[in-house]
Parts: sequence; structure tokens; C-alpha cells
Amino acid sequence: MIKQYPLSKIILSKASLVVLKAVSDATELYDAMTFVPYRGIRLSKLAYSTYYNTARRLQLRGLLTSKKQNKLILFRLTGKGRQILKSQKNNLVRRKDGFSTIIMFDIPEKFKKERVIFRRYLIRKGYTLIQKSVMVSPYQLSSETKGLIKELSLRSYIMVLSGKIENY
Repeated sequence: MIKQYPLSKIILSKASLVVLKAVSDATELYDAMTFVPYRGIRLSKLAYSTYYNTARRLQLRGLLTSKKQNKLILFRLTGKGRQILKSQKNNLVRRKDGFSTIIMFDIPEKFKKERVIFRRYLIRKGYTLIQKSVMVSPYQLSSETKGLIKELSLRSYIMVLSGKIENY
């Protein structure tokens, strides 16, 4: 059984977002709201096995439904899947003052899992890795990011700076 989280706490992998987005796009095109898997997904360079494993996990989480028709498996996005896909869109606000947001962190080894979660989250939100523990972005620090820092109990290990990057 997969642990259920509130919609606001769910962070999807890149593969999950690709699969959900493909199914979502297909549902807009077809009245039957079905999607023939993999054929339309090749552009994303997602491996065949990754696609089906991800679709299966999404189905177990209640984000997709499937139906076998002839030799094809047809997927349909559920209402919960639509909600999550809408909530996963980046609500990033680009800074207008010419400064960048710099996040530096030195998270101890005992919080390795939280460090990995935090780093992956920042990368998904458009931050660029300068060093293993220094990331920069032209976007403002969102309340969602602040909430994640608080939830992971990492506030004392993270420093957020605003700075202007000069190219010489």
C-alpha cells in the first residue's frame, strides 16, 4: 500500500510529471479521454520501462485509471490526478530588482534524506546548482519553499541570500 499524502504535500518526479502531462494532453484531444501509452511520449526520451512503471505507480496512487482494449492499455487521468497536475505547476515569481536568490545549506549527514529531498525540490523549482550545497535562482523565495524548510526542520542549516551576479 502506498502512503497517502495531502495534495499540497505531493512532489512528483520528472517521469511522473511527464506521464501525467501526456495523459492530460491526450484527454484534451480525445472525447473518450484515453491515451494510448508510450507512442506519444517518445519525444521526452523516457524509457519504455520507466514509462510503464511510472504509470503503474500513478495508477496505484489513484492518479490514473487504465483499461485494456485489444492489445493496448489505455490510461485516463482521474480527478485527483488533474488536481495534482494543476498544483504542480510552478508558481514562480521572477525578481524584478535584478537580484538573484541564493540558497546555501550545510545539512549534517544525519539529515541526509531531508537534504536530498530539499536539493531535488530546488532543482525542480528552477534553481541552478553552483556547488553541491549552493543554489541560485532568478525567482523569489516562495512560501512553498519556506514551508518545506520548516517541515523538514532544516531552518538552522540553511541561509537564504539576495545578491546581484556580475559578469566580468
